[in-house]
Amino acid sequence: RTNDGNTQIISSYSTTLKQFEKIFTTFSPKPSRQIKEEGISKYEWDFTIKPQHRYDIVVETDYKPLFYLFVLFLVAVYFVFLWLNHGVIVTKKVIKTGKEMKVALLVKNNLGIPVKNVELRDVLPKVIHPSKEYATIKPNKIERFEHSLHLTWDLLHLDKGEERIVSYKLEPKMHLLGKLKLPPARARYEHKGKDVKHYSNSVSLYPKRE
Repeated sequence: RTNDGNTQIISSYSTTLKQFEKIFTTFSPKPSRQIKEEGISKYEWDFTIKPQHRYDIVVETDYKPLFYLFVLFLVAVYFVFLWLNHGVIVTKKVIKTGKEMKVALLVKNNLGIPVKNVELRDVLPKVIHPSKEYATIKPNKIERFEHSLHLTWDLLHLDKGEERIVSYKLEPKMHLLGKLKLPPARARYEHKGKDVKHYSNSVSLYPKRE
């Protein structure tokens, strides 16, 4: 405001901002007071203006930081996606449920180079066991423990971008009630001299009652 007169004047100014807007708003000079109302904030300035002088109040709302934050979030999501999908990736799926159940392990080489000697391991609870029929590759090793059964496949070579499917049937050893959760499968291999492990998702089975 401008004082074109010959005497000093006392003046005031006010503006309102929504709660979201005030996060990105700066003031120059700072307001004399802030009054919070329902959903908004009211800012007031009290000031005097000398004759032939002006008093400037700058209220600037800048959403660029929000834009930069959004871009940073997208970049972070992109790199997390690359990280999660880089390497020998294992996806676990239920192909069929019921009295005879089938599980499939999809193994894909996303390293960008061929990889050798990939060990694929899946774990089954003690209450179920694999049938003797294997639709694709038979496990190289079956280990029985007190509370679980470990199936291991040795994949000697995976080309760049190659996908391999390992599937097997499950037969319950007892009457199952409700869903049965199977733990993630694991792919283990060596890359650049380091021992690397990638885990799949877990799956749930819903056997039918007899």
